[in-house]
Amino acid sequence: MDDFNKPIRPIKRSELNTMKIEPLADPYEVREKTQPTPLETPKNTLIFFYLQLINYLFSKLPSSLPEAATTLSLEPFLENLVFFKNLLIKLRDENPAHDLPFAEAFAQSWVLLNEHTTSLPIEHLDPQLIKTLISSVRLYPQNSEHSLGFYLSHYLSQNWFPAPFFELLKTLHEETFSKTKISMLHYWVGLIDRFLSNLKKGFI
Repeated sequence: MDDFNKPIRPIKRSELNTMKIEPLADPYEVREKTQPTPLETPKNTLIFFYLQLINYLFSKLPSSLPEAATTLSLEPFLENLVFFKNLLIKLRDENPAHDLPFAEAFAQSWVLLNEHTTSLPIEHLDPQLIKTLISSVRLYPQNSEHSLGFYLSHYLSQNWFPAPFFELLKTLHEETFSKTKISMLHYWVGLIDRFLSNLKKGFI
C-alpha cells in the first residue's frame, strides 16, 4: 500500500526517456457512429463487381456506336437493379405490412427501373429479361382490378398507399412459404440474377 505521508521521490533525468506518456484525447472530437437504415442499398460484393464491370463493358463497345450511347453511364441502372433485387429479398424474408418507408422505396425503385430500361440504347445488353420482370410485376396478380404495378406507379406521388397494396405485399410474402403456389418473388429475383449473370458472361 502506498504511504501518502512519505515524501515524493524526485525523478532522475535518466528516467525521463523511459517514461510513457499517453496522449490526451481531444475533448472536442465527435465520433459519430451511423447505422444504415433497413432500406439503404446493401454494400455487398455484387454491387462492387457490377460497377467495376462498367468500365470494361464500354471498352468492348464498337467505335461506330453513337456518342450518346458510348457516354451513357450504366451505373445508375445497375445500382437500382441490385437495390430492387434486395427489396424483393426483403419482402421475401420479412413481412413489411403497412411499412410506408418500404413501400416508398419499392415504388421509387420500380419507377426508376422502368425509366432506365426504356432508355438503354445498347442493343447487345439484351434487356429482355428485365422487360419480362417489369411485365410480370406490372400484371401481378392476374385478373385483378388493380395490379401491383398500378399501385407502384400511381401512388408514389401521393405519399400513401391503399390497404389492397399492402395486402398484395403480404400475399407475395406468404407465397414464399406455400407448397401449392409459385413464389413470384423467387421468380423475379431469378430473372435479375440471370440478367446479371449474362452481363458478366458477355463482357468477360
